[in-house]
Amino acid sequence: MPWQKLINGLEDIVGPPGTDGLTLDKSRLEKIRVHLRKLGLSRFRARDIADGYLALIPKSRRSGKGVYYTPHQVVEFILDEVLPQPRFGNKKTDPWPDGFRILEPACGAGYFLISAFRRLKKAYLKAGIKPVDAIRVILAERIVGIDIDGDALLVAMA
Repeated sequence: MPWQKLINGLEDIVGPPGTDGLTLDKSRLEKIRVHLRKLGLSRFRARDIADGYLALIPKSRRSGKGVYYTPHQVVEFILDEVLPQPRFGNKKTDPWPDGFRILEPACGAGYFLISAFRRLKKAYLKAGIKPVDAIRVILAERIVGIDIDGDALLVAMA
């Protein structure tokens, strides 16, 4: 895997990580996506991108601001415990009750949101909802992420 090319390209786009971390905007995120495509790495899992973002935040900034990631197994355990079971009845019916939302009030780079999104999408597909419609409903109506770190929110949106 061309990690050095990846790292060099990312530094060309965003600069070397400093004590203030990285500033990401839509333009830089698009340049990162183009860079990943050029390297044949555009099929990274969302969690890998979030991991990469966290790795670029200086340790002093992470601990000073309380920036920590939740291990995948813990995320899955919590979702197992708190998510209701989807209801499947007639095909092409929303498997979640009206008004159902998942709120992540300190979403960071989106670990919980990524896993919750996958679970909700799986339920929508099982209910016979088209993938594009499932994604639209999930992102518009079912998951909400909030964080004080704007850069982390951009990564979560990517």
